[in-house]
Amino acid sequence: MKVIYLDDTKRMPEFTEYNQLVNQCLTAFKFENTVELGENVKFFYMDNDGDIISITSQGDLEEARQVMPQLKLVICKNNEEAK
Repeated sequence: MKVIYLDDTKRMPEFTEYNQLVNQCLTAFKFENTVELGENVKFFYMDNDGDIISITSQGDLEEARQVMPQLKLVICKNNEEAK
């Protein structure tokens, strides 16, 4: 799994738990707290149809892993930034 925030890209394990993903990103990208990551910015990925999809929960992560075996996530504020 790759996660991109601003101009920084990190390779991370293929997390199955949303909380693990959040915690690893808090550390890797030096976020101040989970509110900053959860409310001000979110995870997004592009699906096979070219749509930008957000991941904000365990269910979203599970669905993303089903449709996209190799996830590439972007951390940003909204769909427009994710493009």
